[in-house]
Amino acid sequence: MLSLITYTIAGALASSFAYGILCILFVISMFLFVRWAPTSQNTPRYSVWMEPAVLASILLFVVVTAHWVNTIYRLFEALGAGSMEDSMLFILDQSKTSNIVELALTFLAGILTCLQIYRVWTISSHNRAVVAFPVISAIGMTVAFFAVVYQLIRAGVVANMASHRELLSSLNHWVIPACVFTISTNVYCSGFITWKLWSHQRIGTGASGDGIIPYLSISPYRSWVIFFFITYEAQLDINSFVGVLWPPMAGIAIMLINARVGLNRIQKFNLIQNPPISTLNNRYSGTSTRGHGIETVITQTTSVVGDDPTTSQPHYPYHFDFPKNPC
Repeated sequence: MLSLITYTIAGALASSFAYGILCILFVISMFLFVRWAPTSQNTPRYSVWMEPAVLASILLFVVVTAHWVNTIYRLFEALGAGSMEDSMLFILDQSKTSNIVELALTFLAGILTCLQIYRVWTISSHNRAVVAFPVISAIGMTVAFFAVVYQLIRAGVVANMASHRELLSSLNHWVIPACVFTISTNVYCSGFITWKLWSHQRIGTGASGDGIIPYLSISPYRSWVIFFFITYEAQLDINSFVGVLWPPMAGIAIMLINARVGLNRIQKFNLIQNPPISTLNNRYSGTSTRGHGIETVITQTTSVVGDDPTTSQPHYPYHFDFPKNPC
């Protein structure tokens, strides 16, 4: 009886800590993402805030914030229910409005991680065949999420632990596909982006470990979904602790990718402003090394991934006016 309440309190504390990390990453990633966003003379500066990646990230942050506020509210609501037994019954009752709101925000955060599909869409030059599987998977995930929320709305009051476990078992046919679709979408998208970046870096600029970062950034979130699925199927009390951390884990994963995108923009800007001396000498002398010239590197980079994994179009004006005589 006490373990469920303990996990609920621990979940609220851990969620607060994870939300603090998310806030820091959000500020850093948005600063890098927006501050180094390339613009032209005909494009207003504020247009960068209209980018799908920026809008989705802001919406995800708002959703996680609302989820954290609801988590704290639900904790105080449970502790203020009366006796310890009343608090436990409040937590067990999945039909409570605060619990339905919590689950709805959790699932909405999971849906917003489908931002990766947009990245795959652009990095694959709008190839419909490439995004067909993640789109279908995302649709299945969304349907399963809404079905779970709908079933909880229709559920009656849970009066004891037996009724609680019975309710969880009745949701299995929706929770299982929701978790499977979530994992498959993230594995496919992060794997494709990582492969695309790694293959480009290996061919165009030499082997690098940077391409693996998108895959590693999303791995903790994917592992957490798997952990949630295992604890849910086993009907362990710790599932309440795992579930409340789902949204902040999703937000942290996306913000890590956004931060990596911002760093990539800074690196590319520095590469353009300060090209390697050997490259300049080769250009001045009229010679070039295939695959290693600054123009070749930049052309390959912009044609494959643009300035980040979210676009296939170059943003910076990659034009260099080299003097005919270096002297």
